[in-house]
Amino acid sequence: MSWRGPGLLALCLLMGVLQVLLLIPTFGVSLNSIPDEGTVALQAMNVLKGLVPHRDYFILTPISSDYWVGAWFFAFGTSLESLRCYFILEMAVAAAALQYFSARLMPRGWS
Repeated sequence: MSWRGPGLLALCLLMGVLQVLLLIPTFGVSLNSIPDEGTVALQAMNVLKGLVPHRDYFILTPISSDYWVGAWFFAFGTSLESLRCYFILEMAVAAAALQYFSARLMPRGWS
């Protein structure tokens, strides 16, 4: 596979799709409807109370982020600082995964 022309374009598209797939659980399907941290925190606290998304309360984002952030709140407490640490960790994991897969796919001498 050539890393110039179509090969490089395919790699860039693959990395972009991977990044979007990693961000969907947090930000929702539409990146135009990114919730603020208060909304994410409120939805996670609802899950901690035992409420079920789309049954007990209405949300526009996928429910997977509510459960992940709810588990984080259960372990580290319900505060905006805790939520911000979760987001930083999530972005760091996404960046590390992209770097790992890029390093595995790119040839050694490429710059």
